[in-house]
Amino acid sequence: MNDPKGETTTLEGQGDGLAERIESLVARAGRAELAALEELAEADRSFGERTVRRGSGG
Repeated sequence: MNDPKGETTTLEGQGDGLAERIESLVARAGRAELAALEELAEADRSFGERTVRRGSGG
């Protein structure tokens, strides 16, 4: 990791549980991405349904 002075630091000695915290953050990010993709898929289906209804009506 870099600090504002440009010096390099390490995570060594930052305490136990860091790996678990990282795994938790990655899992949360994955769930958020999945939820966003599900919303996009629903919006796409909704748009497709409206387009079909408009096209078939006249």
